[in-house]
Formats: sequence, C-alpha cells, structure tokens
Amino acid sequence: MYEKHHTRPISTGRFALRIIKHAGFSFVIIAVSLLIGIAGYIITEQMPLLDAFLNSAMLLGGMGPVKTDGLRDLVNTDIPVIISSYCNVKTGKLAYEDLCTESKRHYS
Repeated sequence: MYEKHHTRPISTGRFALRIIKHAGFSFVIIAVSLLIGIAGYIITEQMPLLDAFLNSAMLLGGMGPVKTDGLRDLVNTDIPVIISSYCNVKTGKLAYEDLCTESKRHYS
C-alpha cells in the first residue's frame, strides 16, 4: 500500500510513527463523530449530556439508540454508562476492522 514490492521496507521507527499517525487520525474521526451525535441529541431531543453520549456511542458502534428513560433509577453513578459507551464504540470499531480485513482478503 505504501512501499512498492521492489523497495526495502521502512525502518521500525518510521513504521511506529506511521501507526501512531493513523491511530491519531482514527481517534479524531471517532471523536468528531461522537461530538456531532452528542450535539444532535442535545439540540433535537433535549437529552442530558451523558444520555446523549450513550446514544451517540451506541449508534456509532452499530447497536442503535438506547431508551434512557428510567436509567437513573437503575444506575447510581455515571460510571456504568461511560463504560458501556466506550465498550460499544470499541466493539463497533473492531467489527468494522474485521469486515475491512475480510474484504481485503476476498478481493485481493
């Protein structure tokens, strides 16, 4: 993808920097997507910030929106909501990476 087959591979340091750059770019895309979703839920649905974060994370991860009515009665702190939001975004990202890897294998 980056180096031609007949050229030497790049050094380990340059490869590590490339990986860090790509990871940073991915993080920015995910963060911006979450912020847009959070803003949308706050503006259109008048949701509290944490509920908007949860729903945005669930949509970004591919799960769909969550019914947040009565959620505060079940959960005493905000930590479980934050953890489930993070896990869902991570799971969705891993599923997407797996899909892309399978597509590359199939079409290569």
